[in-house]
Amino acid sequence: MANAGSALHFVVDWGGTRVTFSELRGLSPGAHGAVYPDVEHSGRRISGTVKYENIIFRRGALSLDEYNGLAKITTGEPERRDITVTFLGERDETVMVWKVVSALPIKIELPDPSASGAEVAIESLEIAHEGIEVMTTTD
Repeated sequence: MANAGSALHFVVDWGGTRVTFSELRGLSPGAHGAVYPDVEHSGRRISGTVKYENIIFRRGALSLDEYNGLAKITTGEPERRDITVTFLGERDETVMVWKVVSALPIKIELPDPSASGAEVAIESLEIAHEGIEVMTTTD
């Protein structure tokens, strides 16, 4: 991977298929809180179950090899697997690594082709999952 000196980016290892993305959303878990009635207060907030949002990866157009590696999404045969997301700095140094547990690709959005359009073709991959673990760079 020859991105030295380029902008920050993410590398996703999906069972041997490595895809680079420039944008990532949804790595933060959120707890569904509840208000418990109590006599001294109008209500006491308590934590609830943790809910993980879908993760959305965005980037310029995928190469044919990368697309073929993720194409099972559109054939109705997606499989759950753990994936690794590595956040790389400007000199391709590892900044942070996450393990996404039991990831399931649920949507690929391809850009609308336009020969005359001046806009950049952006694609996105959305995955559902069952949890996120922060890993050390030596894992």
